[in-house]
Amino acid sequence: MSSMNPTQSTSEFFDAAERLNPSIIIDRDSSASDSPSLQKNCDKDRYDGVIADQHRPVFTVGESRKNSCSSVIDNAVETPPLNMKQKSITVAEIQADLANLGPLDLNDRKNLCRTLVNLREMLRNEPVDAWKEMTDEELVTLMNDGSLKQQDLEKKLGDERRAVAVRRLWLSEQIKCEDKMHSLPFEQYDYSMVSGACCENVIGYVPVPVGYAGPLSLNGRRVYVPMATTEGCLVASTNRGCRAIADGAGVAASVYNDGMSRAPVVQFESALEALKVKAWLETSSNYQIVKQKFDSTSGYARLQELKCTPAGRLLYLRFVATTGDAMGMNMVSKATDEVMVMLQQTFVNMELISLSGNYCVDKKASALNWIEGRGKSVVAEAVIPSDSVSRILKTNVDRMVELGEKKLLIGSSMAGVIGGFNAQAANVVAAIFLATGQDAAQVVSSSMCLTQMDKTAAGDLRISCTMPCLEIGTRGGGTILPAQRTCLEMLGCAGGHPTKPGKNAHILAETICATVLAGELSLLAAQCSGDLVKSHLKMNRSQLNLMSTVSEPAVALKDQCTVPKVGSHERRHPASAVNNAFKLSGCANIV
Repeated sequence: MSSMNPTQSTSEFFDAAERLNPSIIIDRDSSASDSPSLQKNCDKDRYDGVIADQHRPVFTVGESRKNSCSSVIDNAVETPPLNMKQKSITVAEIQADLANLGPLDLNDRKNLCRTLVNLREMLRNEPVDAWKEMTDEELVTLMNDGSLKQQDLEKKLGDERRAVAVRRLWLSEQIKCEDKMHSLPFEQYDYSMVSGACCENVIGYVPVPVGYAGPLSLNGRRVYVPMATTEGCLVASTNRGCRAIADGAGVAASVYNDGMSRAPVVQFESALEALKVKAWLETSSNYQIVKQKFDSTSGYARLQELKCTPAGRLLYLRFVATTGDAMGMNMVSKATDEVMVMLQQTFVNMELISLSGNYCVDKKASALNWIEGRGKSVVAEAVIPSDSVSRILKTNVDRMVELGEKKLLIGSSMAGVIGGFNAQAANVVAAIFLATGQDAAQVVSSSMCLTQMDKTAAGDLRISCTMPCLEIGTRGGGTILPAQRTCLEMLGCAGGHPTKPGKNAHILAETICATVLAGELSLLAAQCSGDLVKSHLKMNRSQLNLMSTVSEPAVALKDQCTVPKVGSHERRHPASAVNNAFKLSGCANIV
C-alpha cells in the first residue's frame, strides 16, 4: 500500500479527499491550517466544497423543507479532524475515514446545500452549466426565491425526468401534500415526447386500465379494439356485442364525409357591407383565390367548402377542409389565419374579432355539427340473426325494436337532446379516445350518434349507428406517445398512411363507429332482459375496503398497508385489508 507523497500539497490532499467522498465539505479557510475540519453550516460567503449526488435523483418526497439553506445543522455529528502531521495517510485510509460518516439522509443533505447568495454567484459565473450542478433542494430554493420559474426546468436542466422530479418536490411544499404525491407515478416514462407537444408543468402521469373488445368483425377483417376506462362492465358489455355481430355477417362501416372546420367572425361598418363581402366570397373565381391561399399553407390541408353566415354587421366564415390523417385543428387554424390576413388587405374595413367565432363548432354539442358534420362522418350497420339475439343477448328482436323507438327516439326527443339519440355512445368513444391519444374534450361532439333498430323481412335485427362528427386523427397530438401509438398499431392505423393520406384516419373512424354499435347492441339488450343492474353490481363495484370502519381510526388501514415510496413498483396489502363487512355499496353509472 503506497503512502501519500510527503511533498504533496495540502490543496492536492483536499482535492483527493473530496474526489473520494463528495459528501464531505472541507473548510479550506479554517484557521487550523494543519487540521481541516468539516464545515458545519452552509451560510458562509465562500463555498468551495462539493455536494453529493449530482446525478439524476431517485425522487422521494420527504419532509417539508425550508426555503433557504441558511440554518445551522444543530444535530450534526462532529467527526474527528484529519491530522496530516500524525502519519502518512494512504488514499485507501482517507476513503475509509470519510466513508465512516455514512450516507447523508434527506435532512442532512438539505442543510449542506449552498446559500442563496452562493447560488446566485454560480449563475453569474456559469449561467449555462450552473443549473445542472445544483442539487434538487437548491433548485427548489431558487424557485421559491423567484430566480427560477418552474416552467423553465426542462430547458435549464436539459433533463425532462429530473425536471419533473424537481417540480414535484417544489409543488409538494406549496400544497403540503407530500404523502399523497407518492401515489402519482412519474418514473419509467419518456417525457421527451411530452415536452412542447402534449402537456406543460408535468408532475407525472395517471395510469388508466386498458382492456380490449373483440374480435370485432369489421369490413371483412377481425379487429381487437383497445379501450381505456375505469368503468367496470363497459369492456365486457362491448365484447358481448362483438360476439353477437360475429354470429352474423359482421359490421360494415364507411366514412361518408370528411372535413375539419374553423370559423372566424369578422365585423364591418354596416350589415350591407357584410353582405357584399359574403357575395364576393361566394363567387366562384374569388373562392378559387381563397382556396389557393388556403391550400398553400400545408401539404395536406385542402379547402372543401366556405360557408358565409351573416348576423347583422357580423359575418361568420366557416372554412371546411380535409387534413390527411391528422385531426387537423392546428392545420386548419393556420390556413384560415393566413386567408384572413389576405382578406383584410382586400377589405380594409373588415375587423377580425376572433379566429374562432364559435361557429366551427369545437368541443361543444351543436345542431350545426349534427346537421353539417365535422371531422369524419361515419355510418355503421349490422344484421344480427334472431337466434343470436336470443342466445347471446338474452332477449328477442321485437323487444329490441320497441326499446329503440321508445327510448332512443321518443325519450331523447322529449329530453331535447342534440345528437343524443343513443344509449351510451360517449362511453365507447371516450374509452377509445383515451387509448389512442385523441383529444378527450372532443368526446362532447364526437359522441353524437343516432342508433336505429328495425326487424328485417327474415325476422332478424338490423341495427345502425350514424355519427356525423368524429373528430379524430392518427398522427399528431397524443397519438405520438408510445402507449397510445401502440393502441393505434393494434388497429392497423398508426401514423400517416404512406400512399393514401387520410386512409388511416378513416380506418380509426370506422372502427370507433362499429365499436359504438357493438356497445349499443349489448347495453340495449341488457335493458330489455333486465340484466343491467345485476351485471353492474357484479362487475362495477370494488371489493376492496377503501375506508376504515366507524369503530377504527382512519389510520388503521393505512398502518396495515405497505405503501411504497415514489419510484418503487410494489404495493402490498395483507388479506385483512379486504374487509368484507365494508365493501363499497355505491353502484356505478347506469346508463
